[in-house]
Amino acid sequence: MFFGTKTPAFFLSPCLFLIFSGSSLVAASSYKTEWIGKTGNGALNCPGAGQVIVGMCGQLYNHRNEKYTRCKINDRNFDFTIQCATIPSISLSWTDTNDAGVDVKSEAAKYATCPTGTLATGISNGVDLKCAKENPSEAVVLDHTDTVTICGDEETVSCPDGYVMTKMCNAIDKNHDSYNLNKKDGCHHDICSGASGYVSNGVLCTAVAAYKYHDTVDAVANDEKARFEIHDCKSDFIDHPTDLTYTVTNTIRHTSSVRTETKSSSESGTKITDTLKTAVTISLEAGLPVGKLKTDVGTEESNTVETSFSTSQSYIDEQYSSTEREQSVSQELTLTGGLAWNILSWGASVEAHGDYVARYYSYRPGSEPEIITEDVMIANTDLNDNNYLIGLDSSNFDEEYLRMTSCETIADHYMNREGPFADTSSESDFERSMSVKTSSTHTVIGGDPHAFKTVDMRRRLRGGRN
Repeated sequence: MFFGTKTPAFFLSPCLFLIFSGSSLVAASSYKTEWIGKTGNGALNCPGAGQVIVGMCGQLYNHRNEKYTRCKINDRNFDFTIQCATIPSISLSWTDTNDAGVDVKSEAAKYATCPTGTLATGISNGVDLKCAKENPSEAVVLDHTDTVTICGDEETVSCPDGYVMTKMCNAIDKNHDSYNLNKKDGCHHDICSGASGYVSNGVLCTAVAAYKYHDTVDAVANDEKARFEIHDCKSDFIDHPTDLTYTVTNTIRHTSSVRTETKSSSESGTKITDTLKTAVTISLEAGLPVGKLKTDVGTEESNTVETSFSTSQSYIDEQYSSTEREQSVSQELTLTGGLAWNILSWGASVEAHGDYVARYYSYRPGSEPEIITEDVMIANTDLNDNNYLIGLDSSNFDEEYLRMTSCETIADHYMNREGPFADTSSESDFERSMSVKTSSTHTVIGGDPHAFKTVDMRRRLRGGRN
């Protein structure tokens, strides 16, 4: 049968009613769990730091024979018991061990719910919950879209592997509340409103996992994705009938940075690399992609360094520190009249890309640890010492291109040899198109010689229209 419009429900036995939401249910086990019990007033808390509740038992009043059935552990009777789970690793815990937790008060036949982001760690008087926060120093992730509801007509209910208790109802408190003894439905409401018959214990189990970085098994520099990145591009379109003296000024700020993108994961719904923020760890183990594209703008200072990985601690520290560099462009130009001009200046860095396969341990209550893999891209933006200044005129370039194309697009075309700057049949054509020099202030100056009568151009560079 089906409960509601989306959630399938199944009768697994005459005494147990389960509702699924999210991933499939698996058989429960006792791996790394323990049962503890209490009789009388007071709290019953999981004894280990970071442990959480995955099952519970509340004494049952049987309406058919009007007798109580008590909870048992190894033939010993208790008023109520809880099943506690431990992460199978001494270095991890489900909850923040510095968190005192929050007490959620309730009463017999009513539901107590842990606040969002918390897990049940204890029960008081069989009806109140103690909840603690997820461990912020570990990647402990509760998935509230993946739940299992258990509605039982027997004393003991246990969450399946991979789930923890976040909500519960016990039909009878330790005082054997006579009002609730006469309330035939018990916990047959709220999450168990669709159950059949009497419900003594209702429990909401929520999927949880803790993750720990294991290693990086593959790292490849993706040379094809390395590109120049344009910074602080400034352009002026000028159309003047006579010769004109024009001064270019611009402040360029370069910032090194590293960004990470999880492209795919074998774990559904969770990007572990993003959650753990393990890009630095991956980089230290496998190296950062280093992007030094061929900065061939016709200058003697041009160099070619292929994209590669560096495991240098100092290099990685420098890149993750987001170092900022500020430089200035200042140049006086004499523009030939009667032509349309676009004068552009910018700074450039190189963004290099690396593809990684990172592996993590996944820990779930009641389950052996599993290995989860993620395909991760790390992009490393490397600083470039040079700034760029070009003057383009309508005798060599299409005026509509000069007038309508954005500064960033023209600069990108220039740096990556695309658009009109790729329209040359040979290197000699390329060099004859434009002149270029590098000033003492690390500014590469290029463009039509008409713009640079006051600049000593040392060689010529490609570009534009023949």
